[in-house]
Amino acid sequence: MRNKAGAVVGRMSRGQNIVSGLPRTSDKPGTEPQLLAREQLILLSQFLNSISNLVNPGFKQYRKKGSALNAAYAYNFEQAFVFEEDKVILNYPAIVYSRGHVKGALVPSVTLEEGMAIFKWQEQQESNFCRFSDQASFLLVAADTGKAAIFQNVTRRDACGFTVALPAKLKNTALHAYMNFSSADGKLVGNSRYVGPY
Repeated sequence: MRNKAGAVVGRMSRGQNIVSGLPRTSDKPGTEPQLLAREQLILLSQFLNSISNLVNPGFKQYRKKGSALNAAYAYNFEQAFVFEEDKVILNYPAIVYSRGHVKGALVPSVTLEEGMAIFKWQEQQESNFCRFSDQASFLLVAADTGKAAIFQNVTRRDACGFTVALPAKLKNTALHAYMNFSSADGKLVGNSRYVGPY
């Protein structure tokens, strides 16, 4: 049975057939905690969905029955928000879009010069989870709008730097910057790291 049949609805959920009653909407206004929870849900979900190209490989090993996005949401929720006066906003420095064993960058930094974002990090010795061939990915987020630009697997670890022209949507605004490494074959990922505001 699929879709609506009388007073029940049939659907598939996580590979199982589910039959449930018709959903009912409530006329009661939400309580303050409920409204806050909804606002937090929307803020974090929208951001993670906008960078799903990084989140999907970054959290795929942590998904259980749900999606990588759900796993990232659950991991980030507790530290993902700060309050400014009566407003809740995303705590960008605390958000993680990737988790894994590939070693992170050594002393990473980012600077802006003439419309270019310049990432740098120090050279590292090779080991099981630190290869010269590891691929670096970068994320830039506009602090005021939340608009993001992704630069995925664009250079090797041993390049020790990456320079990119800022897209128009990220110009003339404060930025949040992140980076992470993944193995050359894409099977392993490392923790994303907040490089800093600029």
